[in-house]
Amino acid sequence: MSKSTTFISMFIAVLLIVSFPSGALAHSKLVTASPSAETTTTENVTELLLTFNEKIDPTLSTLIISGTDGQSAGKPEITVEEDQLKAVFDKPLDSGTYEVEWKIVSGDSHPVSGTYTFAVEAPETPAAPEENTSEEAPTANEENADTPAAPEPEPNAEPEQQPQTSSEDNNNGSGVMLWVVVIIVIAAAGALIILRQSRSKR
Repeated sequence: MSKSTTFISMFIAVLLIVSFPSGALAHSKLVTASPSAETTTTENVTELLLTFNEKIDPTLSTLIISGTDGQSAGKPEITVEEDQLKAVFDKPLDSGTYEVEWKIVSGDSHPVSGTYTFAVEAPETPAAPEENTSEEAPTANEENADTPAAPEPEPNAEPEQQPQTSSEDNNNGSGVMLWVVVIIVIAAAGALIILRQSRSKR
């Protein structure tokens, strides 16, 4: 092969490389992740979302989340939509560190995988106040306070003393009346006698 032919072949190869779309040679890559890699979130984590630079094959994509401290991520629902790989958890993740393992197939049928970790410091859920099923029994002081005080007995009014008539006065009164009656009887008898005598003289 002559030098001119070799030069032409190399020129054509370089021209093809430069003019060939760079996207066709590039593989899919992770663009964003939520929660982000190597971060600590203090919010409740109910889902994990990975976004790539191109559409991914839903039939050949996998996503595994596991707790490095022994905590469980449950059995999340994994879905693929366009360029996103998503995991929805059945409950918020517990506090701890989690490892994410993902694997996809890019547009050129080349498998791409990766791992990263993130931490969760979940806010504590306040305990619900306990409801008292029974009312507290009132204390002795409360019972005494609620019971009306018995009215104090009023002092008995002294009965009015009726003037007593002595037996001596009664006896004196009876004797006087007796003498009055006797005098009246004698006077009547005397008047009757005088009246009869005057009639007999006529």
